[in-house]
Amino acid sequence: MLKLGIIGCGTMGKAHAASTKDSPYMKVSAVCDVFPEAAEALAASVGAAAYTNVQEMLDHEPLDAVIIATPDGLHAEPFITCCKAKKAIMLEKPFATDPEDGRRMLEAMHENGNLVQMAHLFHFLPFYINMKNAAS
Repeated sequence: MLKLGIIGCGTMGKAHAASTKDSPYMKVSAVCDVFPEAAEALAASVGAAAYTNVQEMLDHEPLDAVIIATPDGLHAEPFITCCKAKKAIMLEKPFATDPEDGRRMLEAMHENGNLVQMAHLFHFLPFYINMKNAAS
């Protein structure tokens, strides 16, 4: 079973945690948020460990992959930390909001050979599929 960590326990972090609830393939093992109350609440709801520091979570939990669901402008530091820890990463969009952050993130990803996926789900919604088909 895949051991998953979620960084960012707000709306999107909760949504990702809920989507794994009945999966026989993965379990949320740890969550992390700078707000202890948010981390503890999400951790309690999924039976995971709660952290307020990404590096501490990575040091103590044998995670296979992480989902980074922090606010848009706060993706860089947890992403780079997870890259250095050699974790597979699913990152909420956008990749970065600052060009320099984006360069640092790409550099970390390439240096460490991480598997990275962007969480951009709109292209699966019927409205967007119909728009694409109409434009084709």
